[in-house]
Amino acid sequence: MAAVDRGGENGDGFDKPRKRRFTDIDESQGRAKAARNGEEHESRSKTSARPVVESAPLAAEPPGGQRLTMEEMKKIVEERRQQVMKSMPVLTADELRLKRTRELQAKISATLAGKPDLLAGTNFFKSLQAQSALTVTPPVSKPTPLILDNEGRTIDLVTGKAVTLEQRGPTLKANIRAKRREDFKAVQDKVADEVRGEEPADFYDARVTSKQPTRSRRTLFKFHEKGTFVKMGQMIRATAQLEKLQGEIAQAAKKTGITSATALARIAPKKNDSVDSGMIPEVEWWDYPLAQNQEMLDPDSADFASRMDKAVTNLVEHPVQLAPSIDKDKPVALPMMLTQKERKKLRRQSRREKLKEEQEKQRLGLAAPPEPKVKMANLMRVLGSEAVQDPTKVEAQVRAQIAKRRKTHETANATRKLSEAEKRQKKVKKMKEDTTEEVQIAIYRVKDLTHPAKKFKVETNANQLHMTGVVALNKEINIVVVEGGPKQQKKFKRLMLNRIKWNDEKTRGEAAEASSLSEVGSSMAKSCELVWEGSAKKRHFGPVKFKVCPADTAARDLFKKHGVEEYWDLAYGAAILESTDY
Repeated sequence: MAAVDRGGENGDGFDKPRKRRFTDIDESQGRAKAARNGEEHESRSKTSARPVVESAPLAAEPPGGQRLTMEEMKKIVEERRQQVMKSMPVLTADELRLKRTRELQAKISATLAGKPDLLAGTNFFKSLQAQSALTVTPPVSKPTPLILDNEGRTIDLVTGKAVTLEQRGPTLKANIRAKRREDFKAVQDKVADEVRGEEPADFYDARVTSKQPTRSRRTLFKFHEKGTFVKMGQMIRATAQLEKLQGEIAQAAKKTGITSATALARIAPKKNDSVDSGMIPEVEWWDYPLAQNQEMLDPDSADFASRMDKAVTNLVEHPVQLAPSIDKDKPVALPMMLTQKERKKLRRQSRREKLKEEQEKQRLGLAAPPEPKVKMANLMRVLGSEAVQDPTKVEAQVRAQIAKRRKTHETANATRKLSEAEKRQKKVKKMKEDTTEEVQIAIYRVKDLTHPAKKFKVETNANQLHMTGVVALNKEINIVVVEGGPKQQKKFKRLMLNRIKWNDEKTRGEAAEASSLSEVGSSMAKSCELVWEGSAKKRHFGPVKFKVCPADTAARDLFKKHGVEEYWDLAYGAAILESTDY
């Protein structure tokens, strides 16, 4: 294979093919090639401002003028390249940036040096000259020496004073808040210690700890643990199932007759086979501590006196004093009367609570949800497609539901409706008043009580109001005495003084006579007058009845019989005084 010689001895640069082997390269060509490589490397090192590395000497020529082979030459070149690479320093990113800056500044300065009048006198030129004159040196970071004194404090190397080192604080908000709380607590403890130190020992007790005021955190939501309502539902279902089971057992016992037998066994007294129930015992139970039989109660027995001395003593057993069932001195709490608005509000709240309870039962599965209230007006909205498919059937079902609801409503009303006896009892209970502690009494004096209509009104109203008393009819004066409660007295007083018109039934002749006798006093014109009203401990009369008393003594005896003769004396004396005045 022919070898190509690139640059021979003449240096003409023409490629001349020669039929030589690679091993025939002479020594002079290898030395020239090595010298050219060294020059190129030197020129590169000069332009890159790197320190010049001296070229290593080439290998000595082999003795005897032997020629180097191509492999040996390649090996020598590779070793040379490795030596150069090892001698080259490794630059960092900052050093590379600084190097490029210097090269750029040198290039600009060299360009402007040939043209001094271009930027002469400008600030840019001056600053550029100043920057080129400066020598930028990279900062050297060395650890600062730490010098401590005898107390362990950091001191300055030059001045010798204590130095406070900068402490890095927390950056997270949570850590900042925690540090603030710790600092605040430390300040509070310090103030408390100072206050304790100022207080005398007599007024300070170290066992008592003062709790710092803390702000209670407001809870916006109240969460229930998982399974709380499930447990409640299970308990309610178990209770309902137990009640249902008990009801079934009770019904079965009732059918078999076990319940009635058990009730009779509880009521029936225990029988003693040794003692006959109809037999009279020899010794009563109160005499049994003295003697166990009849012979021991005989005074002629031998040890009667000794037994009596032991059993009978001079001690008297006093009964235990019980407190009265009703405390009369205790003030009676009047019932609170609510307005109509308050009653409506209370009704709404109670109905809301009841509805909420029913909804809770339906939610837990204890009660079935109510069926929808379907009417002819909301038929299509509630049922929807079912009403469209078979409207006749759906309409019949809706009318049946309406009739069922109406019947249920009427049945509930009939159940709540009071019977005639209950109505009378309710009216009596409403009219009657409690007069166990105090009875209100009123005495009326009527001028004329002969008309049957007036007598009927007085007697009937008194009996309807469940009042007691008596009406004494005398030729000179008629006295009406009634006993009852405050409301009863109020109604009867209005009847006697306002409702009954005592002068309406007079004949024309009597009216003319009364007008001619106008000189009679105004008190005589009053046909009914309230003489006295007050209270007493108990009632003295029964139901109101009319008693005819022709004489004054008979009328007084009537009141004396009931222990209230002063009623007659008061009314009769007042009538006599009025008649004498006029």
